[in-house]
Amino acid sequence: MQRSEVIGKAPYSYKIDYTDKLGSGAFGDVYGCIRVEDSTQKKLAIKIVKFGPVDITDIMRELELAKLISGKYICQVFFAGKTTTTLYIVTEFCE
Repeated sequence: MQRSEVIGKAPYSYKIDYTDKLGSGAFGDVYGCIRVEDSTQKKLAIKIVKFGPVDITDIMRELELAKLISGKYICQVFFAGKTTTTLYIVTEFCE
């Protein structure tokens, strides 16, 4: 497996660090990442979900709405993107 990968397009491209696995669950794995265009190099988290031939339109719509929500007790969603078999969700990194 490669050590890192960049997904998305400027100004929202993210570099995934596959050596920094933060966790895993029933739906996918979570890795550390950074936004390439951010000079602070602030650590973020990216969940990578593999899926089969299903319609994820509703999930993508909900993720777009989640990007608009912020609050003290809410983990902010910064980016949601997909390929034909993979869903990428970038959120703030919470320790």
